[in-house]
Amino acid sequence: MRLLIRSDYEPAVDVERFPRENIHFPEAKSNVYGAWAWKCDIADKVPLKERGILDGKTIALKDNISVQGVPMLMGTDFVKGYIPVQTLNLPSRLEYAEIVLRPLMPRW
Repeated sequence: MRLLIRSDYEPAVDVERFPRENIHFPEAKSNVYGAWAWKCDIADKVPLKERGILDGKTIALKDNISVQGVPMLMGTDFVKGYIPVQTLNLPSRLEYAEIVLRPLMPRW
């Protein structure tokens, strides 16, 4: 029972180093097929000394992958308005790999 009264673990996210910018629901003219739920840009503000093979690459994520501060629909309007308070491990690792992360959140 003591486990149930403990608060959930929420790993810290460095939003100053990896700010979520330009978070928006795409306009109909740029989202003709309604495939994108949300768009935003995330890029490392502290450049690494050595560049990796993924440096500068752009990645799109499905809208069921949690990125702190970016609204999620998880493929349905049922959870409209949900904004995660934490970022999952995958996007966090991509941020540190100097990838330009664009959680475009496709609605499949």
